[in-house]
Amino acid sequence: MLNVVSTLSSGGDDAPDKVNGGDYTTAPLWESGQQRELTSTINDPEGETETLQCFSGDYSSQGQLQLIGWTCAEGNSITISVAPGNGHGGVRRVDGGTGVLFADVLIYGAAMNHITIQDIEMFSSNVNYVYRTQDANENTLKRCIIYGDSIGSAGGIVRMRLGCYGENLLVVNQSSAGSAVVSDGGWTCYSSTAINTLSTQQAFVATNTSLTDCIAFAPAGTTDWYIAGTGTRNNNAYRAGNVPGSSPVLITADDFVDYAGGNYRPNPNGALKENGANLSATFTDDITGYTRPGLPDPWDIGPYAIQGAPVEVEFIGPDVPQLDGTVGDSMDLPVPNLDSRFSGTGAPFRYSLAPGSTA
Repeated sequence: MLNVVSTLSSGGDDAPDKVNGGDYTTAPLWESGQQRELTSTINDPEGETETLQCFSGDYSSQGQLQLIGWTCAEGNSITISVAPGNGHGGVRRVDGGTGVLFADVLIYGAAMNHITIQDIEMFSSNVNYVYRTQDANENTLKRCIIYGDSIGSAGGIVRMRLGCYGENLLVVNQSSAGSAVVSDGGWTCYSSTAINTLSTQQAFVATNTSLTDCIAFAPAGTTDWYIAGTGTRNNNAYRAGNVPGSSPVLITADDFVDYAGGNYRPNPNGALKENGANLSATFTDDITGYTRPGLPDPWDIGPYAIQGAPVEVEFIGPDVPQLDGTVGDSMDLPVPNLDSRFSGTGAPFRYSLAPGSTA
């Protein structure tokens, strides 16, 4: 199996490139330098993999990263990801994040299948799409933040097609036209959020799309979802209008930590908390890499899991002094949520009558 790992570095000295001994500093240079045919027998388990490993930096104004002319047969794959420790952690660079940003780069695969992009932040202004799978099938997005301005009424920030897959995506359309996500049918999306901040069109256009634990949210007076065709749809959230599938969850802007400020994490006291389906049979993390609960616990809806929910510590034992000076069998002691990171296992603390013994 041929496994070629290339590196993309804004500084030019983070790691050697295994092909030419140096680093590529732009995505299109990597594309032209690495472009080759990845051909193999259909369903060949010993296929070929091309990997672009990115280091933290802002790769801006590079034009289109067009994976066109590549031949990627079944059993082969192309992956664009980050080097260990270089992920965005769920925070955009404009908000203080330190991940990998492709700015003003259109990720565009025409008739190009089997591409996986993960842990990457993508932004572009004044384009119809930031990520677009035109005439391309079976592509994957994982743990990505994608946002920009969609100037066309038929455009969107992300466009997915037949056989594609997405999980833990935050997609934000910041313009007054278009949609955050547009699907041409036949793909699957889990634990993702589509936001229209200004546009009065639907935030998520879903045709023949399977959807679970997803959020569509658009300005007041707008229907959040456009739903057509078939697909498995459960535990999705909406503000108004139609909602896809069973167990829908009605939300408002208050169900985000700070909707007006662009913080689309779920409010720990809101409706997105623990109203999602548990998808741990398919994946186990959120957009930040945090491990979500296993079965049978419900998940939080959307790409962000609530981390460090408030807990209570319970002291159990005979004749525990109460706050009013009496004694009783137990005493509950609420513990504040320290910096949103203190969490417990659910097991009570126990006080000790003597060293080594337990009440």
